Amino acid sequence: MKLNLKKNLLLLFVFVCSLGNAKDEFGLLWEPIVVMDNQLFPSYIWANATRNIGENSEKTLSEAEKSIKGDREGQLGFKFTNLNSKAYSIKVEIESSSIMEKTVYETFADKSLVEFTIFPEIAYKFDVLKANLEPKPISVKYTVYVNGKIEGSKTQNIILRSINDCPFTFVEKDNSLKDLNFMYAAYVNENNPRIANEILPAILKQGVISSVIGYQGSKADVYKQVFAVWNYFKSKGVVYSSLNSPNQKINTEARPFIKYQFVRTLDESLNSAQANCVDGTVAMASVLYKMGIEPVILTTPNHCFLGFISDKDAGDIDFIETTSLGTKFGEEDLKAVSELDCYDSSFDSEYYTSYRSFLMSVYQGRVNYNQDKDLFNAYNAIVRFDLIMQGKENEIIEKAQYRWFTVSNNRKEGLMPISLK
Repeated sequence: MKLNLKKNLLLLFVFVCSLGNAKDEFGLLWEPIVVMDNQLFPSYIWANATRNIGENSEKTLSEAEKSIKGDREGQLGFKFTNLNSKAYSIKVEIESSSIMEKTVYETFADKSLVEFTIFPEIAYKFDVLKANLEPKPISVKYTVYVNGKIEGSKTQNIILRSINDCPFTFVEKDNSLKDLNFMYAAYVNENNPRIANEILPAILKQGVISSVIGYQGSKADVYKQVFAVWNYFKSKGVVYSSLNSPNQKINTEARPFIKYQFVRTLDESLNSAQANCVDGTVAMASVLYKMGIEPVILTTPNHCFLGFISDKDAGDIDFIETTSLGTKFGEEDLKAVSELDCYDSSFDSEYYTSYRSFLMSVYQGRVNYNQDKDLFNAYNAIVRFDLIMQGKENEIIEKAQYRWFTVSNNRKEGLMPISLK
């Protein structure tokens, strides 16, 4: 009995020593990465699955980008520290049966890099991701092999967020800020079959317009088409209804820090007859984009509203405050908007209440834009440096929210519209 005990202890000692020798031989330390503060956003994964931003040649990559291997838009990965500065063959495996197929990625450790990260191109189960309507915990297993030998496995529990949770700002551990406001464009779904099969026929039946012509007519024809969309949503009784995103980290001093917004899809807004500022913006933008009218999304720290290209040749933009859909305006307000340059007396006489509420939304949209026009897209490295020098790092987050962007530019980059069908 004693001999067997000694023998087992000896074998255990040899095994532990062999592990220590392997560590000394490889000189690699590693840890799992979940980029957005231990949370996985299905909306981000879906929308960026085919996005080509960041696929630059090696010559144009920064030093930080060169240290990233695999998918630069990846959210789950491995961080390596190369203690011995040697070149090693590395294979990583990542698996979480509920949301992905087991994914394998093989590469070499660059001996010139003390630290590097690997983000495998994960084989996600996209149907599962889009069907996730509420946050829940999931487990992810990470395994590393070095020079053909298993280095170790680690399992991490993370939060899988709802497909409706839209991340729009992310501050990393090193205080670098990633502007994600473009993600709102992912909820613009011009491909929703309901638009072609139900919404557009209903719009034409209402008689505001006789056909959808996009920019083939005059500037006045563009306004008529936009009003036709407004009138449709008005007839469906869609009203303003705010939904917040609870359980977010309140202390913006802590890093990493992610801000996100619950966003309804077009179907959800119409089915519930409710929309907040983002919901109304992406719902109307979905229909306009299908009609061939270029939508613009504008964001501020506390608001989102819709713009549209009113004259493509001249590059003119006008604006709509979609939260006005269910608002009952006073008679004095309704009279005042007859002075707007886009006023159409024929529509006024036939669709008085709906048309004047549309004009009020245009008026309010212009007010929204004009009061902040100097702030939109003004955030840059110089502004950031100046705020850091003043010790106003939280103001950096706020200034980064003033954005306007066209949906088409994001589509050209490969941003996928989110579909729940």
